[in-house]
Amino acid sequence: MSYSDLFAKNCGSKEQTFEVLHEKYRPLIYSLARKALNNSSLSLQNFDWKDMIQEGVVAIWHADQSFDVSKVSSGRTAESVFQCYLKRTVQRSLRRYIQNHQKHAAANRLIDSHEHFDHIVHSVPISAQLTRSMIRFTLSHTEYSFYRLHILHGYSIREISEIHGVCPGTVYLWKKQLISKIRYLALTL
Repeated sequence: MSYSDLFAKNCGSKEQTFEVLHEKYRPLIYSLARKALNNSSLSLQNFDWKDMIQEGVVAIWHADQSFDVSKVSSGRTAESVFQCYLKRTVQRSLRRYIQNHQKHAAANRLIDSHEHFDHIVHSVPISAQLTRSMIRFTLSHTEYSFYRLHILHGYSIREISEIHGVCPGTVYLWKKQLISKIRYLALTL
């Protein structure tokens, strides 16, 4: 039996019950979100507060669904145990959200940096022996695809990620691997 089932008799449907639960614990979500944001190094630029609050609402739903009232030990109230459990669940969810946001923000900064691939490739002294066929046999399929689309055809990293159906961070890794292989080839020739 979930926590919301305790007072579902008074509310009617499951949706109404969750709304009551949400309204009751909304201040907790806002408080924990502010604390999590203050404790992180996340800048408020390009940050969506509503998304973070939505993560807290989803955490309430998960906590409600996974909380088992029958396992509350005697001498403790279900509400006090649920509040502790809910607080931990929301904190964990918000922390995970911030970590993911920071990770994706870092990847986007790298992708959008002003360091152009052409500059890196052309700054490496490549001997005349390094031809396209040599590059083709040295690179993996994805690295060669990046080389073909970005270097030869001028597609952006975002366009390549859309073509391959991957996130831009993955394409940035292909770029990084390609640069290291070209530098290695230039040094060994």
